[in-house]
Amino acid sequence: MNREKIRGSGNAEARAAEGWVVGSPRYSSSEPHHVRHDGGGWTYEEMYSLAREELLMSIIEGGAGAGGEAEIWLRERFPRKSADAARDYAEAESMGTIRTYLVRNLSGIYDEVPLSPTTGFDIFSDGWDESQAIRGEWVCDSYSATISRG
Repeated sequence: MNREKIRGSGNAEARAAEGWVVGSPRYSSSEPHHVRHDGGGWTYEEMYSLAREELLMSIIEGGAGAGGEAEIWLRERFPRKSADAARDYAEAESMGTIRTYLVRNLSGIYDEVPLSPTTGFDIFSDGWDESQAIRGEWVCDSYSATISRG
């Protein structure tokens, strides 16, 4: 995390005023912004919300004083055995073959971060916003799931 004063485009400086920093987050999404470093030229740098990253770290990784709640893009992947995602989900759930991910947008590239709820956090989703069969598995997304601890 680079906490230096951001000098850059109007958008980069506006994000910096909101608590965004230059760097690569573990869990948060990021945006590219035009930034100028001391004595150097302009470059596009990845920026993300430090407060959101710290909240997600607290929820996902736990530790002393951990807790909170955040909205996330949740993705679940499981084997496709029929044309019915709900039926295949029930079977995958009973067999323990569902893989769960937090999806983040890293400067326009979507990335899946594996989640293991056995580490003490809870995930809630009231259903999928989209499901599709891709290469022999179901890929099901909930764009407004909740992850929490404590």
